Amino acid sequence: MTKYRYGERDWGQGHYGGYGDHRVDYPVAAFVEVYDSTGALVQVYQAGSSDLLQLTFRLDEAGCSEFSLSFSHYVKVEKKYTVRIKLFGSDDYFYHGVVRYIPIDGSTKSEFVYGGFGLVDYLSRIITGEESYAGDTLEEIVVDLLDRIITVKTPIRKNLAKIAFDSVITVTGVNFHYISVMEALKQVQDIASSDGSEYVYGVDADGDFFFRPRSSDVAATLVVGKRGTFGIDAYEPSDSYEAKSKLVVLRDDGTYFGEYASTEDVDVFEEKLTGPDVDDDELDLWAQGQLLVKEQETRQATVNWQIERVDPVRLTADGWLRVISSRPPSRFSVGTYLFGTRTFGAGLFGGDQSDLLLVDDTLKIREVTYTISGSMASREIQLGSIPVRLDREMVEIHKDVQSLRVSLGR
Repeated sequence: MTKYRYGERDWGQGHYGGYGDHRVDYPVAAFVEVYDSTGALVQVYQAGSSDLLQLTFRLDEAGCSEFSLSFSHYVKVEKKYTVRIKLFGSDDYFYHGVVRYIPIDGSTKSEFVYGGFGLVDYLSRIITGEESYAGDTLEEIVVDLLDRIITVKTPIRKNLAKIAFDSVITVTGVNFHYISVMEALKQVQDIASSDGSEYVYGVDADGDFFFRPRSSDVAATLVVGKRGTFGIDAYEPSDSYEAKSKLVVLRDDGTYFGEYASTEDVDVFEEKLTGPDVDDDELDLWAQGQLLVKEQETRQATVNWQIERVDPVRLTADGWLRVISSRPPSRFSVGTYLFGTRTFGAGLFGGDQSDLLLVDDTLKIREVTYTISGSMASREIQLGSIPVRLDREMVEIHKDVQSLRVSLGR
């Protein structure tokens, strides 16, 4: 059923007219469900109509990342409690995480901040044993880690429908010597990438583990300078891409293994990589996967997109985003037009002249940060490549900073 909103410009729509569900946009933008360590529901907080001042949560390619909740007073939320977040009455959960830091009761601060991380954080908190695989497929390795370690030690759930590989790769020898499960999965990801696909793995908002190729779907089409549900104010990309011309690969013991040259016509830019503890066959696949990942397009952009107040799009860090300009075409070079149309003026609305130009539809969604309060609900979307960094180290630094704030009473 079509859901109209107060303030729609079309005749007969909106709160007072038209057909369909005339639902009003109330200021409540988010519902935060809090569960204790046994899984029992403790409380539900509503942004904009309770003591919950603001909430922020981030999604990246590994699923749910960090979150924070700001309250006007101290509330009974403890470490190890879990939170699940819905937006604007949606039936779908947008986030699932674990509380890792809390304020100190008795503080005279005017704002009390609670926060934590998605369930994917558990993959860095648990380690493998002495694991060796030979004659197993990559999918069998992932399922084995799930069955014997991940689902046993953590609340992460197994859902075979969310585990998929584009090709069957059987290993001759892969060894994990008491390393984090996250690191073990990263090695599987690198080997799997040798088949030409870009794989993602982690834990989603449903609490399910996933390991699959990145989606090739266009998640949304945004129009620069256009008002309305899919309008954005600005699009200002940057390009810092420099392909590696050669990868010099060493075995895990430091001995030389081989060199892998870029398939692109690039300037000299060499890099040394030390591989994991795998047989030479798997090391070759791992190196091919590394080369593919390092030759990915690294154009970057950040856009801000308001969250829809009826049936919000559950945008995750997967798939692609198409960006279109509604500014006069004279400001851009004449090239490819909207939705693959080939002649000038044959855009979305047709006619002799169209002001809708396709600016970019090769932008991978890498991160989505949701910020919701009583008066604001927006997404900040990181497109293209994420600036070079180690995500896990960033998480640890964030934890240290939060711990320092708590210890100092700030």
